Amino acid sequence: MRKTEMTLGLIAGIAGLVLAVLSLLGVTKYLPGTLATAAYSGYILLGANALGIVGALIVLKRHVAGSVLMLVATVTVMVLGFPWQSIPGTVYIMAIVLAMVPVKADIQKAGKENAK
Repeated sequence: MRKTEMTLGLIAGIAGLVLAVLSLLGVTKYLPGTLATAAYSGYILLGANALGIVGALIVLKRHVAGSVLMLVATVTVMVLGFPWQSIPGTVYIMAIVLAMVPVKADIQKAGKENAK
């Protein structure tokens, strides 16, 4: 269960880490005057994507906690990493939405408990 959400979160996190490293190396250019051009933004993007990877790994056991961590990563990369981090941010959103949907086994388990 929740392997799709974990996989999507890991893909977004790894892609985001690569893009953050590229921004630290100066390969990806941002519009002047935006938050993404700040000297510290690459380091924050590294941390945010690492947090997204942690959330993706946690989502297997605790889907709400993992989703919250990925949500924090999403907000950070969408604000500080636009436009380069938009694709990992979108994949994070897909993983969050899928993680918050109840799994069929959880619904059946709740139904059995209510029947008792």
